[in-house]
Amino acid sequence: MALAAGHGFVTAARGVGTPGGGFDPAGAISFDLGRGLAFRQGEAAAVVVPAAALGALSVAAGPEAAGRFGREVGLAMGRRVATRLGGAGEL
Repeated sequence: MALAAGHGFVTAARGVGTPGGGFDPAGAISFDLGRGLAFRQGEAAAVVVPAAALGALSVAAGPEAAGRFGREVGLAMGRRVATRLGGAGEL
């Protein structure tokens, strides 16, 4: 993964997308290092946490809360994928 810096922001880019010219993850996440924030292509600030910490939190929260959290994350991911691939109406 390459990092491109400019104007106090660092953008994570993985380079090329799919061979057929589909999804291109370049610039998908930008980090404002001065303010300690992460952004996903023009959206509200995102949270970046270590996977182990998220796992520990979900165990402590219990199965019902972890399930609700997982569904919300999955829905958000599905919306982003659909939007980036040309939209899929309502999800």
